[in-house]
Amino acid sequence: MNISQVRVQNYKIVRDSGWVNIENGITTLIGENESGKTSILEAIASFSHNQPYKDENLHNQKEYSDKARTPVVSIKFEVEDKDPDDYQQLCEDSKHDGAIIFKKMADGTKRFNVDFNYEEMSWERGKSVVSTRNRINEIKKWLANANTNTGSLRSDINDVGDVVLDNPQGVHRLLMESRKILENKEMNESSDLNSINNYLIAEIDRLIDNINTIKSNTVSIFDNLVDIRYYDDVEPIEDKVDVNNLERDGHETLLKMFESHGIDLGNRDKLDKGKLARTINDDINQDIGDAINNTWGQKSINLEIDLIGDKIVTNLRDVSVRRTGSHREYDEYDKDVNRPSGPLSERSRGYKWFIAFYLNYSADLSSTDGDLLLLFDDPAVYLHPKGKRDWLSAIEKVSEQTQVAYSSHSPFLLSKEHPERLRMIEDIGEENGKHGTQVANDFSKSSQGTLEPVRKSLGIRLGDSPFVSNRNVFVEGLSEYYILFGFSHYLRHKKGEEDILDVSEVSIISVDGARKMSTFGKWAESEGFAYALLLDNDREGQDVKETISEKHTEIVRV
Repeated sequence: MNISQVRVQNYKIVRDSGWVNIENGITTLIGENESGKTSILEAIASFSHNQPYKDENLHNQKEYSDKARTPVVSIKFEVEDKDPDDYQQLCEDSKHDGAIIFKKMADGTKRFNVDFNYEEMSWERGKSVVSTRNRINEIKKWLANANTNTGSLRSDINDVGDVVLDNPQGVHRLLMESRKILENKEMNESSDLNSINNYLIAEIDRLIDNINTIKSNTVSIFDNLVDIRYYDDVEPIEDKVDVNNLERDGHETLLKMFESHGIDLGNRDKLDKGKLARTINDDINQDIGDAINNTWGQKSINLEIDLIGDKIVTNLRDVSVRRTGSHREYDEYDKDVNRPSGPLSERSRGYKWFIAFYLNYSADLSSTDGDLLLLFDDPAVYLHPKGKRDWLSAIEKVSEQTQVAYSSHSPFLLSKEHPERLRMIEDIGEENGKHGTQVANDFSKSSQGTLEPVRKSLGIRLGDSPFVSNRNVFVEGLSEYYILFGFSHYLRHKKGEEDILDVSEVSIISVDGARKMSTFGKWAESEGFAYALLLDNDREGQDVKETISEKHTEIVRV
């Protein structure tokens, strides 16, 4: 199942994020330090385990009196034809086909929330739910008319009615406790009270039978949800490690790498060192080395992992480096080099991180049969901008198989081709009845300065770019760029007109399509630059000009 939306509540700095849209491919969270990006990713990741939340991890370390009713993370899943039958059935019985919302509460329990058409439910769970709710209503009537102290039991029964379907385990526990209260209740001489007590015990027994039916039909619901993996950092590979103590010493990256190739190094009793050596020589060095070279664009290496006695030894050897031609920026070529092997520890921090990153996510992809969501908190911080682009290219490929969400402060980890991926995270303090971390799902709909939230979130200005001047002409594509550049050259050198479109004073910027003109116009307007938008006089250009005139009136130079 694909995740379509998430909502984080009552977690650390996040009081209520609202519903955050999650793309089928990549979702990027951007925002200032302490805005809540990490808290949102941590909360989403916490959905994968069943432990209750510590008080210090709840919003403002507040101690919530009823953690079973305090939601922390809600995830909306879109159910597809390939998903298990239980989810298909839930959606068929829902008033809103195609989606289920799962919640994890502060006490660690999970619930699902579907707006059901109970009258149309014909399957076993549906009949049990309807029967249970009818019995609960009957018990409520008895309790309301009973001339005895049943206040606490009445409250418990109301609780049962609220969560009978989405938390059958909790309901079962509550009913058993209620039954014990009734069994231990001292009987008096009133036959009416005795009959009420016996009636309630009998009805609760029937309810317990119904709940057991519901439990047996829902046990797999929470077992087959999407697998969520969270990376706030990755452990680099050490030069030499003892093969017998990988698990004890916490070498998670190597354990994952070998496990993805069918070798469990966590079980020393069944360790076959001969098989391990063959796997390293025949598969791992070649497969992983080639994959890293296909991902990392700055150089190519030979990966040289060896089993020497009880030690796993890792070395790298450079075989070529990527060079840039002297005339054209895109004229790149590989130059072969002849360098000796050396330990991984001698490499740059960024390259060691990149290799560990690749080994971790590729192992997770190969070890998961079902749906997967990968979360990365501020990745690639040690990488040169070129390395960051390599990382983003790797994630683009990963997103063809699974969903990915990551936070970043770097403009090099944002795809200009996909502004729809961006989610702006901001700690607004208290404003208009809202407080704490808030998320903007679609910055392009803002009426003032389309890219202003992006600029603010990243802490950069348009003027920080070396390719932007105080005066700018935005054109649709490269052909317009070359036409204007050539026209400027002609006027300057053939006609002596140096003041008309002087490219030393005016930047000509290609925006890659007419549809992006409003975005760049708003950005330039918010920065206070002099600018002009030059559109082709075709149908698309006319449509964009009309849209700008009607909806983006702050843009005046078209």
